[in-house]
Amino acid sequence: MWVGPRLVRHGDPLTQARRVRRCAQDLDAPGSPSLRPDGVTVASVASKLVIVLRADLDMTAGKIAAQAAHAAVAAALATTGTAAFQEWIDEGQPKVVLRVDSLEDLQAVAHAAAGAGLHVEVVEDAGRTQVEPGTPTCCSVGPAESAEIDLITGALRLL
Repeated sequence: MWVGPRLVRHGDPLTQARRVRRCAQDLDAPGSPSLRPDGVTVASVASKLVIVLRADLDMTAGKIAAQAAHAAVAAALATTGTAAFQEWIDEGQPKVVLRVDSLEDLQAVAHAAAGAGLHVEVVEDAGRTQVEPGTPTCCSVGPAESAEIDLITGALRLL
């Protein structure tokens, strides 16, 4: 279904630049969260959107980027006007991209998130390039409070 273009306000660019600079300073401080894959955290973010991608499909980097974009746009359009969406916008639209190793794992994450009352969008590919039509490639969880999402996705690895 074609939804058409929508305006998504990203906030004042100067405010966002200050927020990014502040987060970077926080990450450089002694005892701050690590940026290494074995210890990555999103520091001081109250709300976020998580995208969970299937690693077993052997998609190219471009295909992965397109699928993640589909998930993010679907989540944003579906939650526009909600309090969770507005909080996420105000935070600067933080996103975290995680991986699962199978369709079953993706389905388990989507089911658990939906069962916890979180917004979930599952992306099924159109099948024009690298995967068969209807193949579930990823899902988005949120936007919602980070702590709620972390209960479901906190053990997953970064992509």
